[in-house]
Amino acid sequence: MPKSGKNPKKNGDEPKKRGNPGDFRGRRLEFLRSRTEELCKRSAAGMTRKWWKDVWAEYWQEFPWTLAINEEPPEDMSTYPMKSDSELTAEELALKKKTMDDTQAKLKRWFSYARTSRGASNPFARWISQLRRVDEQAPRRLVLYQSYMQDEEALVKINNRFKAEYPDLVGVKNCIKERAQIARELLAEETEEYREALKEKAEEEYEEAVEEYKSGEGAAVGEVKDAELQKESVFPGYVNHTAMLTITPRARQRLAVTVQPLLDALRALTGSHILLMTGKVIDGRFDVRTMQADLPVVEGVDQELHLSAWDPMGFKKGMNEILDGGRKAAEPNAEGPLTPLASKEDAPVVPSEAAATDAAKESMPVADAGVNEQGENEGEGVGKRRSTRKKRDAGEKRDASKKPDASKKRGGKRSAGDGDGAGDGTGDGAGDDGASEDDWEEGDWEEDVNDVEARLDALPLVKSPLRRQVRAMTPNSQANRLRQLEGGNTLYLTRESNIAWSQEQLEKLGLKESVSSLMAEVRAANKRKHDDGDGADGPSGKRRRKGADDDGYEDGSDDGGSEGDGEASGSVKDQGVARRRAGENPLQRVDGVPNWASYSKSQLVCAELGELWGKVVDLWWKREVSADFDGPAKGLKTKQRPSEVKGWIQRKRVGGPQPSITDVFGFSVTWWMWWVAMNPEWRTRLNNGRRLSRADETEGDWSELRAQTGPNGLLNVLICLRWWKAAERVVECGDWNEAVEDVLWVLQKLESSVAATGA
Repeated sequence: MPKSGKNPKKNGDEPKKRGNPGDFRGRRLEFLRSRTEELCKRSAAGMTRKWWKDVWAEYWQEFPWTLAINEEPPEDMSTYPMKSDSELTAEELALKKKTMDDTQAKLKRWFSYARTSRGASNPFARWISQLRRVDEQAPRRLVLYQSYMQDEEALVKINNRFKAEYPDLVGVKNCIKERAQIARELLAEETEEYREALKEKAEEEYEEAVEEYKSGEGAAVGEVKDAELQKESVFPGYVNHTAMLTITPRARQRLAVTVQPLLDALRALTGSHILLMTGKVIDGRFDVRTMQADLPVVEGVDQELHLSAWDPMGFKKGMNEILDGGRKAAEPNAEGPLTPLASKEDAPVVPSEAAATDAAKESMPVADAGVNEQGENEGEGVGKRRSTRKKRDAGEKRDASKKPDASKKRGGKRSAGDGDGAGDGTGDGAGDDGASEDDWEEGDWEEDVNDVEARLDALPLVKSPLRRQVRAMTPNSQANRLRQLEGGNTLYLTRESNIAWSQEQLEKLGLKESVSSLMAEVRAANKRKHDDGDGADGPSGKRRRKGADDDGYEDGSDDGGSEGDGEASGSVKDQGVARRRAGENPLQRVDGVPNWASYSKSQLVCAELGELWGKVVDLWWKREVSADFDGPAKGLKTKQRPSEVKGWIQRKRVGGPQPSITDVFGFSVTWWMWWVAMNPEWRTRLNNGRRLSRADETEGDWSELRAQTGPNGLLNVLICLRWWKAAERVVECGDWNEAVEDVLWVLQKLESSVAATGA
């Protein structure tokens, strides 16, 4: 009976395997996967046009159009024959256009499928897309000019010639082709001895890389090979035995890349706290690695406590038992618990082995075992107090003669200056009044000193500097402070920890006395104001401070006390908190330049941000000098303005910390929306209103932006760009570069419009 269907071997064709392997494989597939995440973000924000343009340029530079889609490009593209468009015939140009159009259509279909497959229909899609094997390629021998490009001195020469020969490309991403050509030319100019030495060095490095690869000891991507860094403890509180370092970074990386996405998926879908601990016996030693799953950080939402924060003492005990059991199983002859570290300033974090994936989260800090925060074992004084407490618990009566004289007490409480050993853990007790530590325990200690460490451990938000301050207090002060901390909320504990850290840093820098005297003057001034009733407005003694007018423009009063403020421009504003923090009047001039302008320029100037950014700052400064650092009462529109600008304005644009931007992409989107909103209406909106054209033929009136000088002007736009770049993790950020280019273009147009109008 004849078989139905087509004969798979007809015409000599081999039968195809099941499943469609797709058109893109090897390096092409890696190229596409590495850009899928960014496409999803851009697509959600409606900002894909510029992204597609950049992707096409990168793709055709790496994969020439004459190369078949199933062929891998050569390692050295300089050996691949390529013609410019001027050298192609009309038929070849038509073929090139058709090939590129067809390939780009396939690429878009691939991206579309990859993006939709990450949708919510499969709750694990987000994490499944991150699961992959770490198949490391064998090291390859570099061409000599490539080794030349890795030499630091040669790289300086290459960069200098690149800037001289290609000034229009300065700041453009990569430009590998041009730099490679310059490297070949410079290498040819070097001496024969230099080239031979470079060749020998490159060959030695290649042989070392091959040897590491074959032995499995090669460092994983992004992992440091520094021996000193690798000697850090793999688990807080325990010795990192030298034998543990024999675990290959490649093996740890494979585990993290495979397991971490699964942990994150289970954490998000179940809400459960998950901690994975893996152990391995290496040369008779038990090595432990940990990874944890964590929910993503959401701004404005209180995060749940880690496992170690719910029950610190129980968690520490459980970890000790697990580690001790694993060590004894791996080392039958071992006795006693694992050896604690000799010292510990601030507990290190368990190293996360997911260095090669963004899905990895930092591992969990583990409570210390028997080591205090000051880097030493329990102090002599603490041990003495605890032993005394044990005696009291056992029913041992104290000698009445040891009670302190009532005349030597101060209101039943001990002052901070009583006793040489107060707060230092020595327990000498030879203070001004001659009372010992034991004498003070029975009548004056309101809380059990034995509980101090446990109570501190129960407050995970109390960081090390604040813990050290509490330990250094006298018993009564210590008890009062602990009650305050235990009754405080998250904001209070965070603030107090930050204050303690700042005080500790000032003391290390030798500035504690200076700052204390300064703050004493401030407190005295505040007390005088309060006693005189100056500036009081109602029971609270505070004034309502406007941040913006009702019409949505920045209030001119933000400049530190402009005319028109009425009574608010008096002593309350002149001695405001922001100005005292800066230690200077923002409007006060030094050599004709206001303090706000000098400070702002110091924040903006940064040679590392490139030549274009330097031009932006120079043009902005030129406009401010021309306007004598003055501006209109109403500044830029506040609609869609990044929220971080408000704090900058409230600080009078002098002093204060740089804002912490966690969502860089969200900040960039907000900045673009604000920038587009303040630009003239005649500028054509692109990408759903999130970009602007720079077409000269449609140019109109610039008067509204041209007037924006002074502290409420374009300075706020530039400072946002500075914050954006500081928070950006990517060295080459195309979106930020485009923003700088557009601001530079606008400043140049404003400059030319001033020259044309004579305004």
